[in-house]
Amino acid sequence: MVHTIATEVGEYWDIAYGEHLSDHEIEELVNLEERVWKDYGVRLIDITVDRQENDFPHPMFHNSKHHTYVRLCPKVAR
Repeated sequence: MVHTIATEVGEYWDIAYGEHLSDHEIEELVNLEERVWKDYGVRLIDITVDRQENDFPHPMFHNSKHHTYVRLCPKVAR
């Protein structure tokens, strides 16, 4: 999970995950959901800008045949 703040779009997150989420990764997503709800009053599903299901391994997840990429940006919910 990469958190970025850009001048034009504000705060956003790029998230990539393989076929299996660890307990730590699930906890990170739950914490992000709570933070975005508290700060922006929206759910993660409502701020999804891009979602890609990729049929190839992510460079960080060599043991996974597939990976999912999601970009979240609260500004799109406004």
